[in-house]
Amino acid sequence: MRQLGHGQAVVFLAPPEVDSSIWKMRGDKASGSDSAGIHTVDVLRWTMQVTCSELLHYASHWVQQGSNYVQRRTAMDGLPSFPSPADISRVRDAWLLPESRTIEDMYGGLSHTRQTIPVPAEINERLKMLGVDGVEMSNHDEEQEREVSHEVEVERDVERPPRPLPYQPSLHADVKSLLNTGKLRRESPAFLGAFMALRGVRDYKVHVRHLKHQPQLLVTADFAHTVIETNGTAASIDYLKPVHWLLTSRSAPDCLIILSQHEVNALLPDLRSSKHVRLHMYSARISATSQSLDDLLFYCVPSTGESFTAQIPRALVPQLNMFAGQLFPSSYQHYRALCNFLGLDSTPRTDRLRNRFVLSQYREGAMKKSPFQNNPTRFFKELFSIRRKGQEIDSTPVGRMLNGRRLLQSEFTS
Repeated sequence: MRQLGHGQAVVFLAPPEVDSSIWKMRGDKASGSDSAGIHTVDVLRWTMQVTCSELLHYASHWVQQGSNYVQRRTAMDGLPSFPSPADISRVRDAWLLPESRTIEDMYGGLSHTRQTIPVPAEINERLKMLGVDGVEMSNHDEEQEREVSHEVEVERDVERPPRPLPYQPSLHADVKSLLNTGKLRRESPAFLGAFMALRGVRDYKVHVRHLKHQPQLLVTADFAHTVIETNGTAASIDYLKPVHWLLTSRSAPDCLIILSQHEVNALLPDLRSSKHVRLHMYSARISATSQSLDDLLFYCVPSTGESFTAQIPRALVPQLNMFAGQLFPSSYQHYRALCNFLGLDSTPRTDRLRNRFVLSQYREGAMKKSPFQNNPTRFFKELFSIRRKGQEIDSTPVGRMLNGRRLLQSEFTS
């Protein structure tokens, strides 16, 4: 408000009801009767008039509050150091107020609505200073009274499905035999195709049926089973184990076997001295800063040698990455390998593509080995959503790939 009138100005903004109230205070019949309009003095006069009206209207409230305070303070000041039961009762009566009033007290005759409030001297002086005279107990709370409808409180009781029972981990004899003899019994119930453990994922039957024939990426039954399934429901899909331990065998160099943590703990002493199999540590790369473990050489039991390293089935790494939920390919070549596995063209031509999916009759080179006859992107987006517990993956390279975008070689550091 400094320099008001010398470079500074004040603008009054008011809703229509305030504008009408100001015109009414001026005594004009209509808001347009005075061509000069409303001036600053009119706004100030209306403000002061409304303030005075509010003081008179709420004076009884403030007087009642002040009287209650003086009553409680007086009772506390008169309380002796060692109060008797009578003193405590007197203080309690001064502090406690009735929780409710009867209908007779609230809406009785005029004799009940014109009760004078006993005003202490100090409050009476303040009233005289404000120009308020003759405060009465006219049912000043009547406007604030509300009829409370006692609603029945409804507490929703959500009936959730029963908690599944955990599957008891076990070590199958054929898994242990693989360590001792190096022979993989593919027909054994201890081993099954990795993607066959994904029952419950949308479009499972459409895509996984092409992966059932001679699967090379295997999981053990102990890895696949996490909870006891009842009534034919595939509840295990909600409790997928993360992929951390892989087994390679000399007798089956084209296979990768995923083990459970329980099996690794039980077999670790035998693995250290085994001459037929090797244990590899693996973890899906879910951030751009984490190290890629695609080469399966980060940690091995027993330690890797040149003769055995050559037998790691590199062609299964794209399947492994998609099954484990890897979001960041380690290189542009790995991205191309993922596209070939899924049947997605990294250099799309719109005349033969539907959402970058290449039909089987148009595939060339390494893409001819893709087992998918239909676009599997929706299936894998559902799988990644389960792996990541619903976390958004659209901004990651694999997420963009599954959404139909083509990645450029410049987006990869290596």
